[in-house]
Amino acid sequence: MGSAYENALADKEELQRQRSQIDERLSEIETFLRLHAKYEKKPERTSYSGSEQSVGPDTGKPSAEALSADSIDREKSHKGVTQKEFNNHLLDILVSADRPLPSIEIRKIYQEKGIQIGGTLPEKNFSSKMWQATKDGGFVRIQPGDLIWIRGHSYPSVGYIVEPDNQKQTGLDLNDAGLQERVPPEE
Repeated sequence: MGSAYENALADKEELQRQRSQIDERLSEIETFLRLHAKYEKKPERTSYSGSEQSVGPDTGKPSAEALSADSIDREKSHKGVTQKEFNNHLLDILVSADRPLPSIEIRKIYQEKGIQIGGTLPEKNFSSKMWQATKDGGFVRIQPGDLIWIRGHSYPSVGYIVEPDNQKQTGLDLNDAGLQERVPPEE
């Protein structure tokens, strides 16, 4: 009788050890998936769809894994691009357009490209990010017309001319962007 009892205890210990290893591995995988989705900016499925995984055993309540996935989804719905990412997208848009653009047109391009601004009020967040980009992010707002352009790069047709003595560092890598300096036409 002692050996059956000892065997059951040994089996129990082995199963608990395996469960601990499985739980640890699942935690590592969840962390990887969360970080991958955050840094790769690719849609990542984090919620569970199978009913056997969405409720806890014999409780009918959501499991910890399902609650964790739901909170990740809620967190993602409010997250958007950082200011640096916003500025990089803005630079790409302006270089592709090869001209200053109005803010409203830039917003439409962001939407067409599926770039998530984030926040509970994305329109307000977009305006804030645009203001920050023109404040110290390497861009300038040209009036009239509320045009946005790259600070330090002349565009004479809209009246934005930068004297060589007054050029400021934009903090943007314009060489990689393929931007050509605009030269005023000779009279």
